[in-house]
Amino acid sequence: MFKKQLLPMKLQYFAENTDVTETAEPKAPEFDAENLTDEQLAAIKEKFGFKDDTDVDKIIKSKHSRWQKELESEKQEAEKLAKMNADEKAEHERKKLEERLAEYERKEVLSNMGREAKAMLKEKNVKVNDEVLSLLVKENADDTKGNVNAFVEYMESERKRWEIERNTGTTPKVVPEKTEIDVFKQAAEKY
Repeated sequence: MFKKQLLPMKLQYFAENTDVTETAEPKAPEFDAENLTDEQLAAIKEKFGFKDDTDVDKIIKSKHSRWQKELESEKQEAEKLAKMNADEKAEHERKKLEERLAEYERKEVLSNMGREAKAMLKEKNVKVNDEVLSLLVKENADDTKGNVNAFVEYMESERKRWEIERNTGTTPKVVPEKTEIDVFKQAAEKY
């Protein structure tokens, strides 16, 4: 009987009809940096908080010039490759691969040095985050060890200074009058 009194709701009547194509990610509108409409300028100003057109123009021109430079460098690279014969192309590709390999090896060395530095700091009971660790780590093991030792010495001296500062205090100048309180006397006075 109680269940009959409740209002049966058919929520499907209230659901909106959504297509799969509507739920897809909307594409970002592309616009030409040279021919921006007032609406696009207003959207850029609102998004980045600019007050006048000169700020927007500066940013658009800087982005446009950077894109042009990237495009020019890609074109020059393509022209170089087009002018080269097969041996020169292979040599050029080999040089590019060697540069990438050297970069990966440098990253691996830094990663290994980071692990070693973290282990050395852990032995000295010094905990650091990744940002501080990246400041201490160098490509050379001697430099990294020197940086870690200098940092540990600094942290120990700071720890000592903090302990001295914390433990040093002032004694009270006026001592309140000492009164003896007898619990039994107080209890007897109550009754």
